[in-house]
Amino acid sequence: MLDLTSKRLWFKSKVGFEEPNQVDLENNIMCLHTCSNLNEDKLMVQDCSGHNIFYDNPFVKNGLNFYAGVPLITPGGRVGTLCVLDSRKKELDQRQIETLQRLSRQIVYLMEFKVTSSRMTILQERNVMLQSQLEEKTHVLGVVSHDIRQPLTSITASSEMLLMNKDLDASQTELVRNNLSSAKYISSLVGELLEVVKYDTYNNNSDTKTNLLELEMVEMVTFIQQILMKHAMSAKKKNIFIKFGVEVCPPDHCTDDTTNAATTSPKQRPCSFEEHCRRSILWWDDSDDSHNLRTLPVITCFIDQVKMEQVVNNLISNAVKFSAYDSTCEVLIGRKDDSRVFVSVKDYGQGIPEQEIHKLFKPFEKIAGVKPTGGESSTGLGLNIVKNIIDAHQGKINVLSIVGEGSTFTITLPTHSLPCRIPQPIQSTLTRHPTQPNLNAAVEHDAKKLNILIADDYDVNRSLIVRIF
Repeated sequence: MLDLTSKRLWFKSKVGFEEPNQVDLENNIMCLHTCSNLNEDKLMVQDCSGHNIFYDNPFVKNGLNFYAGVPLITPGGRVGTLCVLDSRKKELDQRQIETLQRLSRQIVYLMEFKVTSSRMTILQERNVMLQSQLEEKTHVLGVVSHDIRQPLTSITASSEMLLMNKDLDASQTELVRNNLSSAKYISSLVGELLEVVKYDTYNNNSDTKTNLLELEMVEMVTFIQQILMKHAMSAKKKNIFIKFGVEVCPPDHCTDDTTNAATTSPKQRPCSFEEHCRRSILWWDDSDDSHNLRTLPVITCFIDQVKMEQVVNNLISNAVKFSAYDSTCEVLIGRKDDSRVFVSVKDYGQGIPEQEIHKLFKPFEKIAGVKPTGGESSTGLGLNIVKNIIDAHQGKINVLSIVGEGSTFTITLPTHSLPCRIPQPIQSTLTRHPTQPNLNAAVEHDAKKLNILIADDYDVNRSLIVRIF
């Protein structure tokens, strides 16, 4: 092995050669010429003592007469040689030369394997350390969130109690409402932060993330329609009309491409709701009695209802949040094919600059130049959680956006069941023994004798509950 920087030569392995393990590199060293001459794949010297360069080599002076060497070539360059030395003058035939070259390649392979194995060991040790740190961070966040949520619960409950007080004037009521809003925002932020940490613990492995789900078959049309009702108030405040459509034929813009991209290509432009209608869409809204839920197609899918509601809530709330006043949002659901269902949420808002789209699903990222139109708050965690939940369902999410025209988020989900935890029906831990007293009868007899156990390690919450009751 050679080090041209320090000008040293090491004999890492040798047989029948009693020279020192390390020598200085001089111009008359044969291995140096074998590695330096990039135009040759070997160096053969039949008579070293008669060679015009190597005659005064220290090995030649000690009786070396024959040298045959081939370079050890790694992806990073030539690092050494495999050579055959002899005190007698000789010549190698072609078969022997090819054997020497083949051996050199095998040595390089073993060297690379050893380096890779060493790196893998280091990476595994680092992964264990990082996993330990991540688990510690998750534990700390869990403890901190518990400690934060306790006073937040007290603040929220106290504020709601104060709002029930008719003696507060307008300024006092506004102050209490601001406190309540801030408490709810912090509580939501803590919850989202814990959600991000929980999914990060699984190292972006969708198969492992699936274990976080409790899947059940859900009728998607009714599921989406019920979620839409929850956004009616926030949309009404900005005079935004939400249209709900059920499509029989999948739209052109629902592709298998998982890369998030913005484009102005006519073939990939998000179609308008009216254009979709020409592709056999049944649509429904609460102001139109021409359709009701019984007339809409039945589309079933295996999902975790709680987590998927979180996904759809986020997409719809974002559409409303970033849409202009007096505009429209569209929610579309349909079958992509026999094994997949899609849900798309479209707004006619500001749109997302192409160079900013890569930030969408990263935690705490803010999109430059795109702000909520009504001053709504944003944690920067919502879409990261959405992506994690869709990955856990082994689905895909696609984004199409045009600045000044709007954005369309489309999620595609497999309709079949995934290997996961199956939700078990909740069984009551209280079973009435024949000899136990009837508690209802006792309450009816004398309600004053009923005691309530408050299990809370935060004394402010205990005092607050006692005051309420």
